[in-house]
Amino acid sequence: MNKTLSKAARGILFTLLSQCTVTEQLTFNAMYFPKDYDSKLSVKEMSEQLGNDKLDHAISQCENTLVKKEVRNIVNSKTDIENIIYRAILSGRNDREIESSAIASKEVMDVVVNPLYKEIKRLEEFEWMYNDLNK
Repeated sequence: MNKTLSKAARGILFTLLSQCTVTEQLTFNAMYFPKDYDSKLSVKEMSEQLGNDKLDHAISQCENTLVKKEVRNIVNSKTDIENIIYRAILSGRNDREIESSAIASKEVMDVVVNPLYKEIKRLEEFEWMYNDLNK
């Protein structure tokens, strides 16, 4: 591998490993440095000592780990926001109060709140029609 590319890849790996949790870093250490596992290499040592032939795969694994962590955070946020919205709707709040009580990003509002609110409105309309037919 070209020295410039190797240096750039090691910098990327260092940055990605720095964003991982300690547990994730220990897992990386165990996978790529099984002989040095007891010494628990630092992030800098791991990124410097990893063989050129393993850099690409290591970077991909770190990227995937960070993406999965972000997805977990979004899913957890979504669940929290759904609970907030559900409680707000049950308490009879209006659209504006529900949106302000959620304090969520626009993406989460679009993905979670708006479809949930539309479904509730649809069910309310269905309930109204059902009650009207059974009078």
